[in-house]
Amino acid sequence: MNASTGRVSTPERLRSHHDLTDFHNGRHVSLDEWLRSRALASEGLSARTYVVCAGYTPNRVVAYYAISTAMEQRIALPKARLRRGMPEQVPLLLIGRLAIDEEAASFYQHHGFSVSPLGERIMLMPIETVRALLR
Repeated sequence: MNASTGRVSTPERLRSHHDLTDFHNGRHVSLDEWLRSRALASEGLSARTYVVCAGYTPNRVVAYYAISTAMEQRIALPKARLRRGMPEQVPLLLIGRLAIDEEAASFYQHHGFSVSPLGERIMLMPIETVRALLR
């Protein structure tokens, strides 16, 4: 959030007119590099990137996240109720490119996410939980 105006844009799809030059997340250089070098190339193919811009400079990106598709073996899902009735290869939507520290992981777990065996600090939420939240 911008201190002078207190405003940022709502998330919008990344486009070539967005200014990425001053974006620095402050924790993980790989997130900055991915945004600058891969996000536009991946747009609509393997990922969809959403950006938030500063209110006083409408195209200057101050935050972002990406959504991509993935597949995982049913047996890798962490809970039996998630595995029940699923095909061998389970399709997933990954909300990624977020720097998650321990405090953030606790926050996500509190709100229904589960720790996943898919990788370090990857968390998942069953689609049934998402549907219930959106009703």
